[in-house]
Amino acid sequence: MAGKTTSKSSAKPAVERQVDAPTADVKKTTAYKVIETFKDIDGHIYTKGSNYPAEGKKAKNERIHQLLTNENRMNRPFIEEETEG
Repeated sequence: MAGKTTSKSSAKPAVERQVDAPTADVKKTTAYKVIETFKDIDGHIYTKGSNYPAEGKKAKNERIHQLLTNENRMNRPFIEEETEG
């Protein structure tokens, strides 16, 4: 019977790890604000103060990184992470 108790306790950490997994997904829903008007690769024009990506559109992490930094053709950031407040 002691062996059965041991196997039950070893199953609990696996459940705890599964609970932690969705927390990482929460970070993917970060909102971005346009800080300088630009025309995106798909032709959509984003104006200063609008949200990125536009409603109904998806952006790849690589593209978000390009727009957050100067690693784009214009060598300047076009979006910033939106802060709550």
